[in-house]
Amino acid sequence: MKVLKVHRKRQMKERLQWGETYAETGRVFTQENGEWLHPAWMTDQFQRVATEASLPPIRLHDLRHGARRRSPSPQAPR
Repeated sequence: MKVLKVHRKRQMKERLQWGETYAETGRVFTQENGEWLHPAWMTDQFQRVATEASLPPIRLHDLRHGARRRSPSPQAPR
């Protein structure tokens, strides 16, 4: 939760800096100007970080399935 609170604080600061041109999308994760993050951009960023960390090849979408298998909660999203 602390990470999300820090993110929210930074996002509020960005909103003030952009003023009236800030795009109010209602999304939690956006570009600095409030516009949505394109899924391909997220995938590219994930691939870059995974490569830098010398992780084996995996698609971002595949992490969802791995997280479910490791979740101790039967209510975890599938």
